[in-house]
Amino acid sequence: MSHHRTTPEGLTGLPDGRPPSRRRPLTRAGIATAVAGLVVGGLVAPARAAGSDDVVVVTVQAGQSGDAGLRDAIAGLDVLDANGSQANLLGDAATVEDLEAAGVDVVRTRAYGDVIGSAPQPRALRAAPAQSLYPVPERIAGNQYETFFGGYRTVSAHEQFLRDVAAAYPELVELVDYGDSWLKTQGRGGHDLVALRITEGADHDGRWETNDNGKPRFFLTAQAHAREILTSEIAWRYIVSLLDNYGKDPQVTQLLQSTEIWVQTQNNPDGIDLVEDALDDPDLRLTAAGDGNPVNQSKAWQRKNLDDSDYVQTSTSWSSSQPGIDLNRNFATDWGGASTSATPSSQTYRGTAPFSEPEAAAEATLLTTLFGTYETGTTTAAPDDRRGTFLNLHTSGGLAIYPYAYDYQANVPNLEQVKTLGFRQTYFSGQNTGKAGEILYNNAGNDIDWIYDQLGIPAYTWELGSSAEGGFFSSYSRVPAFWAQTERAIYYLAEAAGSPYTSPWARR
Repeated sequence: MSHHRTTPEGLTGLPDGRPPSRRRPLTRAGIATAVAGLVVGGLVAPARAAGSDDVVVVTVQAGQSGDAGLRDAIAGLDVLDANGSQANLLGDAATVEDLEAAGVDVVRTRAYGDVIGSAPQPRALRAAPAQSLYPVPERIAGNQYETFFGGYRTVSAHEQFLRDVAAAYPELVELVDYGDSWLKTQGRGGHDLVALRITEGADHDGRWETNDNGKPRFFLTAQAHAREILTSEIAWRYIVSLLDNYGKDPQVTQLLQSTEIWVQTQNNPDGIDLVEDALDDPDLRLTAAGDGNPVNQSKAWQRKNLDDSDYVQTSTSWSSSQPGIDLNRNFATDWGGASTSATPSSQTYRGTAPFSEPEAAAEATLLTTLFGTYETGTTTAAPDDRRGTFLNLHTSGGLAIYPYAYDYQANVPNLEQVKTLGFRQTYFSGQNTGKAGEILYNNAGNDIDWIYDQLGIPAYTWELGSSAEGGFFSSYSRVPAFWAQTERAIYYLAEAAGSPYTSPWARR
């Protein structure tokens, strides 16, 4: 197994050990538009008065300040969804006071726990055998990996799993170390940033840095936002599916013969560490359906990385005041624009400059190496023979988003092709599909805009799940259903990597 590092200049750090885990090894054995849908469908439990420890879902609409005032007032807040002149936000009592002071009409507030997790699990899933709930590839079937919150794998487990897979499947898998997390660059522990390269002939097909095998590439990344725990589990299962079906399923075999698959299971390991510890709290509140309902002081709400350079605590509520930079507001395209904040404690703090964070900078460097550059902007279409596709997994809301997210009115030179490929993906998953500003809200400094803008390949964000299915902290028993919903769509986007702007690609 070979290891490579492609680290941006200046990203250095000292390795350090992770604190001993309190977790148990386990053998293999929108919120978005769904918020409104839950109300219409009668799935939300009877409302109760939100307590002082509750995270609240705040529904607001334009008041005296008008639509422009609403956009200004919610910029930098934790927006779940927006539709016309109304929006749903995560916040607390202080958030409500600030919104009212800004001239925004607060329509209602509900405790987060009253909005999420209303849909029970089907009995068949609750009774599913352990081997389907905790999949690992056949060659390492006896391996154990530590878990938290009922089955989700820890950062340490992901790191060990990627090493194990690369060692067990050398002809298909290469482990690539491409940078360091922020804490590691500071000599404060932290993690290597790693990804798997999966393709037939991985042990003898030359240097990936120069694309010696000549194959097109599909890149899947997950959990840039630490609290979105479902996403890395989907990435894990995609790895298992590729390896277990190679040589058995003709379509998977052909995919790995023709295409190079890159999977980055956890893009924000420092922040994820914090979330894991919080969700292992024995006093963690659960809904009746078994989904997490943390108090607002809980660090389970960590969204950002752990860069605390400029952080000043403004509240005891971790859901509204926390250290770090939002990695999906730290990319260069329209950095500092819509739905970003200059306040370090904000959930959408954009950082001090584009690519100020090693996690974003290292990913950008890796992607540039993999795909090369082709600047499209708003005027220059990528050529029909441009190769490569990209997918970033987030939660929640049941959405599939394509560029440009920073402004839905910005011209996308390859719009019809990007849009068509987006809707073909979601044929399988049933997600609401469109530009961010059309189906959610404009947001700047994100990865998919930069990837299309600078690299010229179609890039997508999926917001998985819904509030009825547990919101950010879905019970692990829900994961098989999420995987069943998304598996074919992920394969479809991978198969399109060879000619994403021209080929219809047969459905799997």
